[in-house]
Amino acid sequence: MFPYKDDNPTILTPVVTVGIIALNLAAWIFLQGAGAEGPLARSLCELGLIPGEVLGTVPPGTAVPLGPGMQCVTTGAPHWWTVLTSMFMHGGWFHVLGNMWFLWVFGNNIEDSMGHGRFVVFYLVCGAAAAAAQALADSHSVVPMVGASGAISGVLGGYLLLYPRVRVHTLITLGFFITVAGAGRRGVLGPRGRLRGGARPDQAVREPRADGAAAGYPSA
Repeated sequence: MFPYKDDNPTILTPVVTVGIIALNLAAWIFLQGAGAEGPLARSLCELGLIPGEVLGTVPPGTAVPLGPGMQCVTTGAPHWWTVLTSMFMHGGWFHVLGNMWFLWVFGNNIEDSMGHGRFVVFYLVCGAAAAAAQALADSHSVVPMVGASGAISGVLGGYLLLYPRVRVHTLITLGFFITVAGAGRRGVLGPRGRLRGGARPDQAVREPRADGAAAGYPSA
């Protein structure tokens, strides 16, 4: 199921939601080269969160294979800022567009409920909580973590808590057949080193998700 709108009008203009979407798209195009091999791999290494590097559980100089002929080499610095920067990095077009679509559909209502300032804090806290939980769960991992799904999962968690009975319109694909359905929100819900070499890193990325939703429940 793919949600495309909800029956939940808002009062405030969702300037923060639009701003976050714009920042993610700008990062994807200008920092990650819209998926071009070199910029994408460089952004994963320098702006993605590597749990073992941040937590100091892997030795400096550990090579992170990103593909044939490509490596990201960890350093001794913890690179704490990647907890934040990793939220704005993505691994591919479907990755970034899918995340931004979900944020567009559901983020405006949470921003409307919280107000602009609180929504900024809420979004970043959910993303950081998801990244921290994923990093602690696999503290020796050297696979870069990127993506906004942790923060957006927090938004979805807050939406489920605040609007459990709101009708959400979704597209349902059954092979080549596509139909439209409306469902309550319960029916939709079920984050340095140096780069070496040059090949596509698409399969060497992880993303924090569900832990952001857990953060969203008590915060909303």
